[in-house]
Amino acid sequence: MDMVLVTQYFDTMKEIGAASKSSAVFIPHGPGAVRDVATQIREGLLQAAHQRQLPKMKVVKIILALGLIVIANSGIVMANIAHFDEVWAKRAQRAKQIAEKAYDPNPHHVANHLNHKTHQAHKAHK
Repeated sequence: MDMVLVTQYFDTMKEIGAASKSSAVFIPHGPGAVRDVATQIREGLLQAAHQRQLPKMKVVKIILALGLIVIANSGIVMANIAHFDEVWAKRAQRAKQIAEKAYDPNPHHVANHLNHKTHQAHKAHK
């Protein structure tokens, strides 16, 4: 019987720590028991705090799973685009040609061009 009471007591302590809406009150049976009750309350609060962190981990796992699903499906969505729509395939080919034409392999040319345009815009603004 004592074991059942002790188990219920500790479960109640965890509930107090997990939800501050509990109306249970514990009164120590003597001055020497105050420290013991304080320790039990502190341990109950620590256990409750640990239990509150577990749902956050579930949310992180769900977000990671959804992210992996989106990444996996992105390849499926773009697969065989040429077979389904010639217009979009031609637009994609044209965009690729424009990008290849605009590409400059020399980073110094790109940086100098950017600096030149920036200086022009700055002078025009003054």
